[in-house]
Amino acid sequence: MVKENNGHESGNVSEYKRLLSKAEDKIARNDYQGAVVCYNKAIKLNPKDAIGYYSCGKAKYKLKDYNGAIEEFSKAIELNPGYTDAYYRRGRAKNKLKDYNGAIEDFNYTIKLNPDFALAYYRRSIAKNKLKDYDGAIEDYSKAIELIPEDALACYNCGRVKYKLKDYKGAIEEFNKAIKLNPKYAKAYFSLSSAKIKLKDYNEALKDSYRGSELNYNVVNAYYNRGIIRENLNDYIGAIEDYNKAIELNPDYAPAYFSRGVSRTKLGNYKGAKGDYDKAIELNPAFTEAINNRKNLKRDFFKS
Repeated sequence: MVKENNGHESGNVSEYKRLLSKAEDKIARNDYQGAVVCYNKAIKLNPKDAIGYYSCGKAKYKLKDYNGAIEEFSKAIELNPGYTDAYYRRGRAKNKLKDYNGAIEDFNYTIKLNPDFALAYYRRSIAKNKLKDYDGAIEDYSKAIELIPEDALACYNCGRVKYKLKDYKGAIEEFNKAIKLNPKYAKAYFSLSSAKIKLKDYNEALKDSYRGSELNYNVVNAYYNRGIIRENLNDYIGAIEDYNKAIELNPDYAPAYFSRGVSRTKLGNYKGAKGDYDKAIELNPAFTEAINNRKNLKRDFFKS
């Protein structure tokens, strides 16, 4: 720290504190670039204080200068090896740069310093998920939820990982927890619906899809999933209505064209079905199911 044993150094201390305060004011106004300028000036006055580097790193993170943020957090850690938040923040920046192994190392150290740091478990679970360590991700999400039971997002993300592991019942349990904590969590309803589709509980899946749509009616996947449900309930006209809406929201969504083609085939609209398969293949030339369905359609209904 800057010493205050004479007038000149006391003035440096005062100016250092003023610059830190000025930087915080700029951050409050979302002027992160201005904050970085102030922090750099403060660091020149007091290059041995870890707080200046740490704070500058946070501002650079907001500017999406993740490499710069990592550099600042590393300097803070060099000056203060027990700086828990600096390890955590550096881990977050590494996550942004897709350095998931490096991020996990920083979150490991954060947790070593503070075993009750819930967000460190949460962020580490994200990195593990990206590395396809799904069991490890679930373990970390569960710990984060244990430490912050009211965290609906952690419950939702834990459910998404269980869904990837095809543990649909476990996923449903987590999505229900998220909805209980946040009854307006539209994505949780949509994901709950998807899990129930996998278990072929189509009527309940349809109810959840409607609840989600009431909260957020502009979600492409919601209409697509609801179309799948209606198709499985043999409501092909209703399914086509939902696929139409999904395509309206995202005209490049190949699965919606494919599924609409399936429903049109069921209704005997073979020309319309062929057009949908053509469009799905145009958008995704490797769409095997669409290629096979179009081939079968041509063979059975468009014989020369």
